Amino acid sequence: MIEPILQFKRLAKYLANKYVGDIDVEIYDVKRGLAYSRQLVSNRKLIVLPLWLLERKYVYRLSYILHEIAHLIYFDKGRCGHDKGFKVEERKLLIKYDLVPEYGRKYVKKLYNTQKQILWQIGD
Repeated sequence: MIEPILQFKRLAKYLANKYVGDIDVEIYDVKRGLAYSRQLVSNRKLIVLPLWLLERKYVYRLSYILHEIAHLIYFDKGRCGHDKGFKVEERKLLIKYDLVPEYGRKYVKKLYNTQKQILWQIGD
């Protein structure tokens, strides 16, 4: 189980470095992921990803990582939460990977590609 965790962590660090710079990535047995900005905790940025993500489809794992990175981008703009502005930031990241979200109240409930094929939905 260690190797998949390390690969998952490397992917998250690679993507984060690409969009927000060097950050810390931790994977824990938690219910939800978290993103922390340097204003909140020490002078580092951090995302925490739940261990259960390893049991989900790759496309969902990718979108989850990008969701947490979108929070860091939004924090850098002095904003937080899951409002329309956040979703704009999240969509900008997702489309780079041919992912188009359909939202529930706060979170993505389906992911499509640009050809409108469903790649993931709640329950997968």
